[in-house]
Parts: sequence; structure tokens; C-alpha cells
Amino acid sequence: MSVEEDRKKKKGSPTVPERDSRNHNHTFLAMTDVAKSHQHTIVGTTSPAIFTDDSHVHKIYVRTSYDPKDGAAHWHLIDVTTGPAIEVPGDEHTHYFYGETSYDCGHRHCFDNITASVPDMEDCDDDHHHDGR
Repeated sequence: MSVEEDRKKKKGSPTVPERDSRNHNHTFLAMTDVAKSHQHTIVGTTSPAIFTDDSHVHKIYVRTSYDPKDGAAHWHLIDVTTGPAIEVPGDEHTHYFYGETSYDCGHRHCFDNITASVPDMEDCDDDHHHDGR
């Protein structure tokens, strides 16, 4: 029996561990507000879940997009923690996040948005290959 056949046979077996919902992260995309006639994009992936009393949060630590126009070319750092999980339809959740960028080149930017929801990993088809096959 091939490794692939063995894996498919075991799928759904009680000995195969289920997806650990605690071991996940989220992607995010946001725009800062306008300051000094420009704004930046904030994009990335959160840290894994950090558990709180009755929910969990994630850290967001990224650098904004680079802004080379009108003035000193620069970027800003983002270092915030999301709010707790917000349930959404489809047995998924998201997180609200907000804050201010680091102070660089005489200004900072504000931002807020929600993370992408976490997909149900059981809906993934194991027969799809990520290398285009």
C-alpha cells in the first residue's frame, strides 16, 4: 500500500488527530489613514493564538508598505494585539484590530480592520497539490 493510500485510509480514523483549533493564525490586509498626503498598506499573518480567560487573541507585528513619494522614503512598524475572537457564520471567527504605527519622518498613521476568518481545514481536498499538479 502506498503512503498516499495509507493516508487516505486513515483519514477520519479516530487515531488521526483532528485539527487543533488553537493552532491557527489569520491573514490581514488594511490601509492606514492619510498623514502628510500619503498612506500605507498593512498586510501579513498574525501570530498563533494566545489564550485569554474565555477566548484568544493574536499578535500583529509587521512593517507597513514602503512610501517613496513626496518627502523622505519610509515605512512604519505595527505592533498590536487583536481583540478576542468574533464568531462569524460557517463555524469560523475573525478578530478586530486597531492602533497607531510607529512615529517615523515626523508622523504616524492610525488603522483598523478585521482579520480574515479562519477556514475550516476539513474542507480542504487532500487530492489538490500546491505545486500545480
